[in-house]
Amino acid sequence: MAAHIFIVMLDTFFKEIRKKYLKLLPKIDYRHWVYSENYFSKEECEKIIGLGKKLALRDAKVGIPENSALDKVRRTSRVGFLNRNSDTEWIFEKVEYLLHGWNKRIYKFKLIGFSYGLQFTEYGQEGHYIWHQDFGKGPHSRRKLSITVQLSDPKDYEGGNLEFFAALNTKTPNSQGSAIVFPSFEYHRVVPVTKGMRYSLVAWIEGPPFR
Repeated sequence: MAAHIFIVMLDTFFKEIRKKYLKLLPKIDYRHWVYSENYFSKEECEKIIGLGKKLALRDAKVGIPENSALDKVRRTSRVGFLNRNSDTEWIFEKVEYLLHGWNKRIYKFKLIGFSYGLQFTEYGQEGHYIWHQDFGKGPHSRRKLSITVQLSDPKDYEGGNLEFFAALNTKTPNSQGSAIVFPSFEYHRVVPVTKGMRYSLVAWIEGPPFR
């Protein structure tokens, strides 16, 4: 209950400062999120979920790797990483193809390769992640583009929407297999899941530090 009240208070606070924040944003195209609906088929999503469920999932932490900590007010989910091997190569290739395609068309960032592996995420009842950036200090400063793939059928859960601070009134697609790409410095959140289970695949592609 206390965590829920705190989240509501934070949401109210962010709504108050959002108007000022939006006025400061540069009017440039590469800030926006883009998506490819149904990029992964239903069968492919189910296969990825099967691989993810075989992982030793752990409670997700916040902060840079060497100084991360559990904070269930800010983030409640379980995660595991799919590494590149013969079983997952097709997933990596498909994610890379999409990221590089959108980057060539929209963002034009200098890219090198993936940060870590592919993060499989499980959001259960009240699972959420408050406003945050994927970009940050230390190793996170090399993150250029983020991608979220919606693995679950939207009929299997309620809530759990991905939202962007700069486009709060724009609904992101949640159809199974849809992939959303955005600059890693963009503030975004996952609102609490109120029913069922939501699975997603998240990855970050790196490049030289922004200058």
